[in-house]
Amino acid sequence: MLLFRKSLTVLFVALLLSGWAVPAVSIPLLMAPSFFTPEQAVNEPHPFQYFKSLAHRQRLAQGKLLIATPQIGGGTFSRTVILLLDYNPGGAMGLILNRPTAVPLVEVLPEVEDLRERPDVLHFGGPVSKNQVFLLHGSPRPFDEESAQLIDGVYVGGNPGILEDTLQQDASGSLRFRVYAGYAGWTAGQLDNEVLRGDWQVHWGNALTVFETSPIVMWKELLFLSESHWAQHQALPFPHAAANVMTLEGMQKSAPELPEFRLGVHSKFSCRSPHMRL
Repeated sequence: MLLFRKSLTVLFVALLLSGWAVPAVSIPLLMAPSFFTPEQAVNEPHPFQYFKSLAHRQRLAQGKLLIATPQIGGGTFSRTVILLLDYNPGGAMGLILNRPTAVPLVEVLPEVEDLRERPDVLHFGGPVSKNQVFLLHGSPRPFDEESAQLIDGVYVGGNPGILEDTLQQDASGSLRFRVYAGYAGWTAGQLDNEVLRGDWQVHWGNALTVFETSPIVMWKELLFLSESHWAQHQALPFPHAAANVMTLEGMQKSAPELPEFRLGVHSKFSCRSPHMRL
């Protein structure tokens, strides 16, 4: 019996090497290039760009994080982490999570007296509509009616009056929130192209990153998750040096000047761009 099994194994290997045993496998592989035109075969930087495109479109969604790669060498989005508020065929919008400003939040919300005893600052959310203010918070109550859930434990919207009442009741100081001025926006297909080009890595968002991770180390920690990707697929060096970690003071200086504005208790935080849907 053992000799018979060995004979079958040898026969199978022989057929496999001769191509007789794998016609169903070889045909799809030979058909794969038919997805590309001759022009695409020359111009596309990756032979499986078609499949990469489908993968990225499936990955981009509301609540995902965009981590700027070292390929974005400078400018507003260098070393940023962005939480997507919306992604649809018309475009995308998100908030930069790791750009705190030097503006105390109490100056933006002077009527919320409890902020006077807190170190909270206004965050730079992006270069679009810098006079538009967004609130991210971690409690579905009492923001139910005027806020929308992005992911588990992260909501966007509400109003300063409700924030004031909540802070007064929050004796334990457990309420997690951030206030942002402005947002990052992309037109239809623009973000997809930037991801395919290698400008962004896409990760699942979570409340811990949004509210608990220090903005000083947020970018480096998240990009570290993609270290193996960069080592295998990119010529750019992975940024291990301490010089790549921006200080809080440096981030505050890098955030553009924001317009002077104040919100009253009857104002509302934004949860969308007037041109986008959430």
